[in-house]
Amino acid sequence: MRPCPQQSGFTLVELIITLVISVILSGIVSQFITRPVEAYANQEMRARLVSTAELTFKQFQYDIRSAVPNSPRIACGGQCIEFLSLKTSGRYRAQAPGDLLDFNPSANDTAFEVLSMLPSHQAVTTSPDPDACQNGTADCLIVYNTGLAGSNAFNLDNAATINAVTSASPQVIIFDNTRFATGLNAFPVPSPHQHFAISDGPVTYLCDAAAGTLRKYWSYPIVPNQTDVDTAVELTAYSNTQEALISKNVSSCQFIYTPGSATHSSLVIVKLQLSDKNASGSTERIQLLKQIHVSNTP
Repeated sequence: MRPCPQQSGFTLVELIITLVISVILSGIVSQFITRPVEAYANQEMRARLVSTAELTFKQFQYDIRSAVPNSPRIACGGQCIEFLSLKTSGRYRAQAPGDLLDFNPSANDTAFEVLSMLPSHQAVTTSPDPDACQNGTADCLIVYNTGLAGSNAFNLDNAATINAVTSASPQVIIFDNTRFATGLNAFPVPSPHQHFAISDGPVTYLCDAAAGTLRKYWSYPIVPNQTDVDTAVELTAYSNTQEALISKNVSSCQFIYTPGSATHSSLVIVKLQLSDKNASGSTERIQLLKQIHVSNTP
């Protein structure tokens, strides 16, 4: 009778040693795999934050460069900026013959000829209501806005409701002259270059670091004191106010405005910090700064 061959196998000790070695090797290999994956994910997150910041800057830059000259103003400790949006602009007739813009209050002037036709694609919103400019229900006619006392459109020193715009050439703008802050029936100061601006109202960019957002507000009335419209609650208290989310993940932002002079344009500086959690649970942050030159020629 042939004896049965001996069967070989792993002992319990050998099996335990094999498992321990496998765990160690798995840990070593996972380090080589996990770290590059996390690094890629973190890099992708930083790139996304940078892209978001750049898009935010582009939107803001487009709007602020379309502001009425000398209208930007800062509040909220630098967390918000407000300006009057410029719809279109042109030059008024200052000398006869023709219907000139008269700055003498005794003339009681309410109309003038435009030296060149306004762009057809920029339809002007008009109203017979003398308060429509301030209320935001019609466009405002603004002449020589310096942002200083006596020539500040936010105070309605030099802003008037547009009643009508003719379509024939020469084009004529008809405006209401009864709501100037001076109490007189005329714009207070002529423009050296015969410029006028047409604004469709104020715009506010408001940063809320607690909520992590940067929002844009528009279609609300002109308010002399910016402190009365420097929070989301105050801005949205008006029934016609519109708003849009410009950016999320905002951990901090700051607006700085430097008025221009006769030799250089105004400057708006925006500092924006965005943050988000990365794959490992820690916070990734990026901070960018943008300088934007803004026309200050009224």
